[in-house]
This record gives sequence, structure tokens and C-alpha cells, in this order.
Amino acid sequence: MITLLLKTGGFEALGASGGQEGLELVLQEHPDLVVLDIMMPDIDGIEVCRRLKEEASTRDITVLFLTAKTGEEHTAEALDAGGSGYIVKPFKARELLDKIIEMTGETGPASR
Repeated sequence: MITLLLKTGGFEALGASGGQEGLELVLQEHPDLVVLDIMMPDIDGIEVCRRLKEEASTRDITVLFLTAKTGEEHTAEALDAGGSGYIVKPFKARELLDKIIEMTGETGPASR
């Protein structure tokens, strides 16, 4: 659903069904931004983020958490792992797109 939303919003987007698949995709594609959920199959989003930040080739990739986990402790853990932003589900599509534009420095898909 997120991949479709991003594509509809004018972004190039790839999706992964779990943490390990996501890590492999990031290492292969080197995207500008990664959207992670904390709760994912096989490797949770916090650990995926930590691994991305440990690797020289992926350290500078911006990470946005989009998760149902609420509470300051979850937000703090995500940001401590290297995340740059945190959005709680349920969310509004415009909220996500605006946050991605803000985090990537893009002026928005309409200006492309």
C-alpha cells in the first residue's frame, strides 16, 4: 500500500515484505529514503535501521519510521537507531508525502 501511495504521489518506490529483503534491496538500489515499520517479519525495523547506519555505503540514507507503535520510548529507540523521522499509523497520505518531501529536500512531485 505504501509503495502504491508513493508512486501515485510521483515518487519512484520499491517495496519489500520483510527486514532482510528490505536490507538487500537497499544495498542493491541505494535509495534516497527508506520507510520502515518497527514491526516487520524476520528483522524488525529498528535493527534494519541500525544495520543501515553501520554500513558506510548506506549510512547517509534517510530513514523514516511509519509504524503503529506509539509512545515516547518507541520514538526514542527509532531515532537513537538512526531514524530521521517518525509517523504513527493510522496516518494521512498527505502527511506521509509532505514528510518525505521535507526529509529529502524535494520540492514535491508536482514540480518535477
